[in-house]
Amino acid sequence: MGHQAFHTPSSQLPSTQTNELASQIETAFDTLEQQLAEVPAQQDSLQNDIASLRSQLNTLQCAGAQQRAAILQARQEAAKYHGMFENATIGIFQTTSDGHYLNCNPALAHIYGYASPEELKASVKDIKRQLYVDDDTRPRFVRIMQQQDRVCDFEARIFRKDGQIIWISETARAVRDDAGTLLFYEGFVTDITARKQAEEALRESEERYTLAIKGANDGLWDWNLRTGEIHFSARWKEMLGAAESEIGTQPEAWFSRVHPDDLRALQTAIAMHRDGLTPHFEIEHRMLHRDGGYRWMLTRGAAIRDDANHATRIAGSQTDITQRKETEDQLLRDALNDGLTGLPNRILFHDRLERSIARTLRNSQHHFAVLFLDLDRFKVINDSLGHGAGDQLLIAVAQRLSHAVRPGDTVARLGGDEFTILLEDPKAPDDA
Repeated sequence: MGHQAFHTPSSQLPSTQTNELASQIETAFDTLEQQLAEVPAQQDSLQNDIASLRSQLNTLQCAGAQQRAAILQARQEAAKYHGMFENATIGIFQTTSDGHYLNCNPALAHIYGYASPEELKASVKDIKRQLYVDDDTRPRFVRIMQQQDRVCDFEARIFRKDGQIIWISETARAVRDDAGTLLFYEGFVTDITARKQAEEALRESEERYTLAIKGANDGLWDWNLRTGEIHFSARWKEMLGAAESEIGTQPEAWFSRVHPDDLRALQTAIAMHRDGLTPHFEIEHRMLHRDGGYRWMLTRGAAIRDDANHATRIAGSQTDITQRKETEDQLLRDALNDGLTGLPNRILFHDRLERSIARTLRNSQHHFAVLFLDLDRFKVINDSLGHGAGDQLLIAVAQRLSHAVRPGDTVARLGGDEFTILLEDPKAPDDA
């Protein structure tokens, strides 16, 4: 009577088949034991078969336990990932290539304004037409997928359920089977509307600032106090007749061009603000132009400070006020000087006279003298030769008087043909 051992690859059998096979082996085991009792001559062979069957039975039982453990672990993993899918704060989706939702999580439904994933899937049948604001968005998404099998940070405008337009960012990949056939797209979505609004607000702010600067025609400077470098705008350099490459980034490039009489005041104003003694600084000073002359500038600045209130950066503007200063000087000259002769007028003469009187009151050793003169028969010249000739006479008299006095003395025209002279510190009355 022949006997045959069972050799079955247990690792390839499902759990149900494993149990059935184990039962069959136990039955065969019992049969062999009976045969062993009936046929002592075959005892050795049957014992070997029994041992083999016992070994296979143990193997199958172990394989069944492992399969049950694997199934349990798979179920636990599935439950874990399902919880992550349902509770994620970013939108997660699976869609077909033609724009139908296969699956999505509650976060995606919330982003798009739907009450549940089921409502979203039931309502949106065509992603291209129902979700994307711009007609070319979905075709671009699909084209990138076809070329790269994935998209990263794909930004698009989306219609929510209520019609509101929001911005989203998508990252997704194409899922294919073993044959390379596309099954679906899967990925995640984040709402970037707030970031886009902030970027737009910043862009508009920068545009307004740029337009304001261009309109003001100001030069800009930015001093990094940590590195010691100063950035000067092209307009700042242009005000001084310099090319872009002619002025460096060191403070000396600025201060070496400041008029010597104005340098200390400028540096003091900057230092006081840097040390927190003033909320900002604003100062007028002269700057050397490339043509060798000086231009009047109005410099403004404000500092950025760290948590310890130490200034780390000062930035500001430079405005060319040369024309304004010249106008102011001309107005001042017109207000204090005679328009015909250029001599001090009555107002300026009275101011200097009051100063001399005040000086004498403070110091009894100080003296001054006042001379008054007019031109005899000046009216005859005007009447006979005309006012032009009379004006020329007044100019000539003014020049002669100016040359006759010392520096510090004042020759003034009070009006008409009347002149006055203020002599400071005459040595004796005869000097006058």
